[in-house]
Amino acid sequence: MSADARDYPSVEQLVPHRGGMSLLDAITGLGDDWLEARARITAESLFQSDGQVPAWVGLEYLAQAAAAFMGAVNGQGAGAARIGFLTGSRRYQSERPAFKVGSVLTLRVERIGVADNGLAMFEGSLVCHPPQGQAFDARGRLTVYEPDDSTQFYGEQP
Repeated sequence: MSADARDYPSVEQLVPHRGGMSLLDAITGLGDDWLEARARITAESLFQSDGQVPAWVGLEYLAQAAAAFMGAVNGQGAGAARIGFLTGSRRYQSERPAFKVGSVLTLRVERIGVADNGLAMFEGSLVCHPPQGQAFDARGRLTVYEPDDSTQFYGEQP
């Protein structure tokens, strides 16, 4: 385990996703309004097909990074990750159409707005470091919603 990984809560403590739907590997940086994370594209990645994950799935990677940030600022480091929703995105663009198996994604989200009703807006960016070739970027703006009481949407969670 790297020194960076020891300094931050685990992804499992901050993000409610489990199993194959949990896309982040580690939190690598955290500030008052930002979070950085790392993810590796593997042959077992949930959205992988023909050796690659479509670049539009980068939105979900960024949304999970935003969820991790919300978990960290809401004090969820004890493992009580709350459910949230990606409610919108704007101007998401990737320099390439897919992330190849073996790529490492370096993700960064920065909170640029927050409302009292659970809505928050993030600027998100990722750098894809493919196993061969040059790194490339994807970026966009995300709007997320974290309700005070998720039972109104899903009922009681285990």
